[in-house]
Amino acid sequence: MTIERNGKRYLASPFGTVAWVRNLQAAGEATLTRGRRVERVNARELPLKEAALVLQEDIKGGNPFASYYQVNAESSFEEFERVASKHPVFLLQGAM
Repeated sequence: MTIERNGKRYLASPFGTVAWVRNLQAAGEATLTRGRRVERVNARELPLKEAALVLQEDIKGGNPFASYYQVNAESSFEEFERVASKHPVFLLQGAM
């Protein structure tokens, strides 16, 4: 799931550390496709606190996938850190 915040794009895994996450962690780059649109990007996994902030902002902004993370807008930052440790978040950095 892509997240756009403050002019930056992120990719988060609502399903945890699944195969595509492990591949992205190893490769550091990806090809994103949506319909016929194809985009190559570099991706950097965020440290725990940064990932927790991105998830917290996204869920407070009304993310429809919030139930996958088992937190809500009123959850503590520590709960978001717990979630971020199981649901990696990557910063997408421009086309390659």
